[in-house]
Amino acid sequence: MIFFGCKSGSGCNPFSEANRNTDTVKLQMDVGKENAVPNWHPELDASPSKRVKVEQQRADVDKDAGEEAQRLVAQRAVADEELHRRDEAEQLAATFEAWRRTREEGVNQIQQEEAQHQKERQKKQRQLEEAERRRKEEEAKVELQHEDKRRAEKKAMDAEMVNDFLIKHGYCGVNVKRTKMLKSKYPLHTAVKLTDDKMVQLLVSAGANRRLRNSAGETPKQLAGRLAVGNSHAAVLAALA
Repeated sequence: MIFFGCKSGSGCNPFSEANRNTDTVKLQMDVGKENAVPNWHPELDASPSKRVKVEQQRADVDKDAGEEAQRLVAQRAVADEELHRRDEAEQLAATFEAWRRTREEGVNQIQQEEAQHQKERQKKQRQLEEAERRRKEEEAKVELQHEDKRRAEKKAMDAEMVNDFLIKHGYCGVNVKRTKMLKSKYPLHTAVKLTDDKMVQLLVSAGANRRLRNSAGETPKQLAGRLAVGNSHAAVLAALA
């Protein structure tokens, strides 16, 4: 192989002093060497049947590549869908947990409020019961006072009736006898004789002695038994029992 050849009257000049008009460089290649790589295209040199086969192989490769790409796209879509479902599930779980906590807090608050209301109701109920108890005690006290007053008034009226009876019939006391025409008797004997069972009760309540005897030797009860006609002295006998 000849790389350089100089054609110049003065020989080859240095590169810096080269004359483009007189200096020439030739590159000669030997194409007959064994290590030379020919510019070979099997598709162009092959027969039509081989070219068809090659094209079919290329189509198969393209088809496989397309199917693989579709499969990868499908896998990616499935993965994205699964990731989306997981995100939705996590979001739903977080939402449910937040709702559960809110509901639990609400329930606890309602229970606390209900407990507080229950305490207030119980306190109010105790206050009402205490007020009712005091009212009843006051009413009982007033009623007792009225009852005492009525008893005192009745006692005074009874004493007045007994006193009027004693004066009317000439007695000086409920256990003091009266003698008239050699006959003696006590206020109870007179009340029995008059069949006045109410006065008998008043005299007994005033302290009259039911065992005192008249001049005939009879107690008031014996006198009532002797004077009784049928049931005429039943109430008197009951008062003397």
